[in-house]
Amino acid sequence: MQRNKDVIEINAAELFWFMLKRWYVFLLSVLLAAAAGLSICLFIITPQYESTTKIIILSPQNSGSLTYSDMQLASQLTKDYEELIVDRDVLEAVIAQCALEDDYEDLLDRVTVENIPDTRIISITVEDPSPAMAQRIADSIRDTAAEHIRSVTDVEAVNVTVDANLPLEPSSPSKPLWAALPAALALLIVFVIQTIRFLSDDAIKSPEDVNRYLGISMLALVPKVHLDAQTVSASKGQKGRGKNAGVHDGGKRTAAAQRAPVLNNSGGSLTANPDGDGQSAVTLRPGLQDYDVLEAFKTLRANIEFYSDNVKVICITSVFPGDGKSTVSYHLARAFAETGKKTLLIDADLRKSVLRKMVWKSGDPGQGLSYYLSGRRKYEETICRTDLRTLDIVFAGQFPPNPSELLGGRQFAGMIEQAKKEYAVIIIDTPPMGSVIDAAVAAKVCDGSVLVIKDGAVSFRMAQRSKSQLEAAKTPILGCVLNEVDLSSNRYYGRYYKTYYGNYYRE
Repeated sequence: MQRNKDVIEINAAELFWFMLKRWYVFLLSVLLAAAAGLSICLFIITPQYESTTKIIILSPQNSGSLTYSDMQLASQLTKDYEELIVDRDVLEAVIAQCALEDDYEDLLDRVTVENIPDTRIISITVEDPSPAMAQRIADSIRDTAAEHIRSVTDVEAVNVTVDANLPLEPSSPSKPLWAALPAALALLIVFVIQTIRFLSDDAIKSPEDVNRYLGISMLALVPKVHLDAQTVSASKGQKGRGKNAGVHDGGKRTAAAQRAPVLNNSGGSLTANPDGDGQSAVTLRPGLQDYDVLEAFKTLRANIEFYSDNVKVICITSVFPGDGKSTVSYHLARAFAETGKKTLLIDADLRKSVLRKMVWKSGDPGQGLSYYLSGRRKYEETICRTDLRTLDIVFAGQFPPNPSELLGGRQFAGMIEQAKKEYAVIIIDTPPMGSVIDAAVAAKVCDGSVLVIKDGAVSFRMAQRSKSQLEAAKTPILGCVLNEVDLSSNRYYGRYYKTYYGNYYRE
């Protein structure tokens, strides 16, 4: 769906999949509406029966033989006869004969007089809740009207062609009609409501939305899995941290296990940090095991590498908290580290960091970035060696009262310059752009930035505002990561992702 200033272009395929995902709403609405209409038809509306009789009116002089002039004259007089049949004198006489409780207007509403086209035959139809009463009223109107016509006109021959019938089935209400009309109306109402929802939904939900609204490259599409179930786990017996509390590892590892090599995401091994500087290595939680997600981060790494050889310091940010920027930062850093590149992950979210809880398992995490930026620690004291030789981490530390000023100061810029001499890749996890400006401040010392957007949770207007703030920092925007994409609920992107990523990497 494309939004311009004056025109809204609707993508038929997007609308189709949007409606298809809500098929149960349409089905339930149709069934309930049809059941309601049928119930009204059966239990509330009184059935009506119709009885019909027919007469033909002939001029007296030609009652034995008919001429063309007779038929022409009879056709011209038909309207007169129709009015005479439902004359007040006729219907009031019928009310008296049949002992009806109706007045003239009520009975008139239940009587239909019609001339059969191209004939001189007039049909008289009466509707009544009682089949027998409908037949009796029709016969009474026919006989009374015949006498009335003969008394006010020169016509003497009013012949009966069809006697009034005794109806066996009600003429109304129609059960199929009462079921079909409410169902069709419900279908239309639901369609209109869902279309309004579709048009009012301004969330970014696809790579096309990223390109259309933001005009930046799509670096990776990360499938929706319970990432925290594999990364944010608690030791056995500890309470889970929210809905995605993860798999327990069974407690602390032994000293021998801490020194042992750890498996990387592809099944190979990364040599344990020998701790040559005398500092004990921080033990990280196990990495992701989901194949599709692993391939998504490999794709992200490859696309960043293809962007330029000069991209060494990368700022990772998002629009809102919970979009998954810290998860993306950590696993992107691991993806670079697994290629043998010495990588530094800096947690620059000095307001509400979650990285330490996400990745730290045991060991001394150090004092953190805030202590260095405030001048209370040296550069070397903030670097945490990990049990992955090629991956080091700087945790956020204690939350300071002035994070924007610290990230924009000379200390942070000097730290990045010093780290560039030692590391091939530096990943900086920054706060979300939607509420604070810290990411834009930190991005000024970076070679490029990556915007993480949670699928279906971020308005394109908010994403555009975050992009504008990054652009103001004069740092190239490398592209976007669409995170937590539910491939199972979107058949189009599910097939696309499985076909491209899955088959490509399995070849």
